[in-house]
Parts: sequence; C-alpha cells; structure tokens
Amino acid sequence: LVQGAAALTWHERDCLAGVARGASSEEIARQLELSIPTVNDTIEAAMRKLAATSRGEAVAKALVLDLLEG
Repeated sequence: LVQGAAALTWHERDCLAGVARGASSEEIARQLELSIPTVNDTIEAAMRKLAATSRGEAVAKALVLDLLEG
C-alpha cells in the first residue's frame, strides 16, 4: 500500500494494536507506560506512514499488510 508502511516502529505497532483492541489513548498510554500526547503523536505518525485518514483505517491497513497480529 504505502512505501513507508513497513517501517512502522514497535511503538507505532503497539499503539495501533491498542486501537485495534478498542483501547483509548489513555488506556494505551497506561499499558505502554507512555504519556497520552506521545501515544497520540505515535498513532498520528503511523497514520501518515499508512496514508490513513483515521485510526480505524490505519488499523485496517496495518492488518492487511500483516503488521499487526489479529
């Protein structure tokens, strides 16, 4: 899909996995021991790499590309 998609960092993958589970940014931040702004920035970075306009679209593309387990 997108050239930079394979270059998702482990933080980006972990945050997207949280989104896929339906977790809020606050829940993801708590689980990964990150700040909420860091989680949001990380998800936005993943969305840019995946050329996604929403969190849901980013998760769907990451799943299609086999970047997330699920």
